[in-house]
Amino acid sequence: MVGCAVTCTEDNTTAGDQRPMRMEQLIDLMEAAPKPAILLIKQLGTDRLRSCFTGDMFCTTLQKLGFVGVVTDGGNRDSSGIRSNAPGFQIFSPGWVVSHGYGVFIDFNVTVSASMCP
Repeated sequence: MVGCAVTCTEDNTTAGDQRPMRMEQLIDLMEAAPKPAILLIKQLGTDRLRSCFTGDMFCTTLQKLGFVGVVTDGGNRDSSGIRSNAPGFQIFSPGWVVSHGYGVFIDFNVTVSASMCP
């Protein structure tokens, strides 16, 4: 997978989170990014292996915006939906989960690093 990186930190496992999602800021960055692009998401929540932000609708949107994949240290969902709605879209993560929580983006275009091992 080759592309320009758009990085962010995200949390969707903190119970009762009331922070704004900041999705508009992420979309603005994704639209402005050189293409092809890759989204790198660092999970900062309480349980990264139960976290999930990427699913079929989000991956389809990313692909339409010129992204070729996602790299995250959190989980993903809707593998069959991603395969059918965003064919060829690549995901690198530690695994798959069945659901998601309320997600907020914390920082954008920051240095991120992640271990794919629990």
